[in-house]
Amino acid sequence: MSDEGFLSNNPAPQGETPTQEPTQQPVQAQIPPHQELPQSQAITSDWHTLVGEYANDPNISKFKDPRDLAKSYIEAQKLIGREKVPIPKDQAELQEVLTKLGVPDKATAYPNFDDATSVFGSAQDFEAFKEIAHESGLLPQQFTALYGKVKEMMQNDSANKGKYRQEMTAKGLQQLATDFGTEADAKLNTARRVFQIFSDDVKQQITAAGLDVNANFIKSLASLGEYYKEDSFIATRYSGSEAKSELQAITSNRAHPYYNKEHPEHTAAVQKVQTLYKIVYGG
Repeated sequence: MSDEGFLSNNPAPQGETPTQEPTQQPVQAQIPPHQELPQSQAITSDWHTLVGEYANDPNISKFKDPRDLAKSYIEAQKLIGREKVPIPKDQAELQEVLTKLGVPDKATAYPNFDDATSVFGSAQDFEAFKEIAHESGLLPQQFTALYGKVKEMMQNDSANKGKYRQEMTAKGLQQLATDFGTEADAKLNTARRVFQIFSDDVKQQITAAGLDVNANFIKSLASLGEYYKEDSFIATRYSGSEAKSELQAITSNRAHPYYNKEHPEHTAAVQKVQTLYKIVYGG
């Protein structure tokens, strides 16, 4: 009978101890950076003494442990080399900051726009707009954006005024047709003749106020025209030399209603030219 046991293929001989292989000791895991150190390894609260004469410096003493100091140092290093803008303490420093940000030295350095004159009404008004922008410290891109908004507002305002005039004109013509009946066209022509007597400045003011499309105002002009003939109106307004100058101004302007039969003021213009001709040349 074999001396080998059934639990081992090569059992050790009796009386002999099997040789043990040396076991490898496990490596102790390192403590993670953010894990608190054991008390035996912790740095005492008087760690500031490690920095010698800097211990009482406010920039050092404010940190409660070296980790806070290290974090602050890392964050400070990230900022080195970046452009910094100091908080201005007075107008001079504020101007310096604005210059660094890109505000031009002079208002004339802001960009120009081809339609600026039509938007603001004149080149002088646009330059005044630049001055206001410069006094407000606007960057060029802010100036451009603001100009776009102003332009949009002006266009909307102009469109609304145009729509209003169309509505008032239609309403006024309807009221005149109701009040004057078949004589509406004749009354309107009379009102137009009276309107032409006013100076250009007065006519602009009347138009700006919307009275030129106001039915009641037109009726007043028509009523006034009933008492005076066109000839007498013109004669009291112009002397001989003035009438000649006005006649030349009308006849030399091909865009004048006098040359446009479709213009609503054509009839009044023709009558005015005839009257001026009589004043200048007699008859």
